[in-house]
Amino acid sequence: MRRYLYRTTDSGPLKPLMGNAPPCTARERAGDLSKVVGSAFEGATTDGSVTQRVDTFLIKKKFFVSQRSHLDIRNARNEICYKSVFEPDGVIFTDKSGIKFCKLVKNSELAAVFYVYTYCPNFSDQQPEDWQVKDNNGTPLYRWAVIQQEMCGVTPKTKLSVYVSHDVLRPALIAELEWTLALKLCMIEVETGQVVGCMDDFGDSTVVSLTVAPGCDALGMICLAIAIDDLRDEKLTILLEGGAASSQKRIK
Repeated sequence: MRRYLYRTTDSGPLKPLMGNAPPCTARERAGDLSKVVGSAFEGATTDGSVTQRVDTFLIKKKFFVSQRSHLDIRNARNEICYKSVFEPDGVIFTDKSGIKFCKLVKNSELAAVFYVYTYCPNFSDQQPEDWQVKDNNGTPLYRWAVIQQEMCGVTPKTKLSVYVSHDVLRPALIAELEWTLALKLCMIEVETGQVVGCMDDFGDSTVVSLTVAPGCDALGMICLAIAIDDLRDEKLTILLEGGAASSQKRIK
């Protein structure tokens, strides 16, 4: 039986999102991720495991419009960590041998919303998804998390929240944009306020990198990174490339 993604029942009240983190770049705020331990634990993540060390994953940009039947997600050592199989309504992630972990679905009606579905319940009495979401073999799936973008001024935040009951969501991760020359985001645990991941855009490269601390749900954070990349709209691109002044001129 799957348990909650993060220790939300025995660790007291949630701490402030940002804690006492100073305003600086994503990597400066993250610091040395090898000295950070996330609060995810085995059996409560998208693939049932947690990261044992700092690892960097390379993710193809515009994942959902890649026009391929499948894509491999590799780490910085060029090892295949996950495989993905595209379907008309989303993408299924598996291990190297084809064991299925989860399905990432982009909401067709709400552009800034993604759902993550898994193959086992997220809480004791959860039933397969009422919307009849299934994989390519017709296996019913369980709604595990929702990813939503929240526009806060000119810097959007993207939040991953986990279902802890049929209609109750518990925020687990927040990704926040940093003002740098390239796209950099911190992934922050809501419960602890600590930075557990850093997402970088390599400019004209075809990939983004996601560096994850030990003790984290790597595949869940990969789903969040894919959603963030897909959700980058024209306004944000203008801000990153030309600054706020030119942005205001072009948007009008």
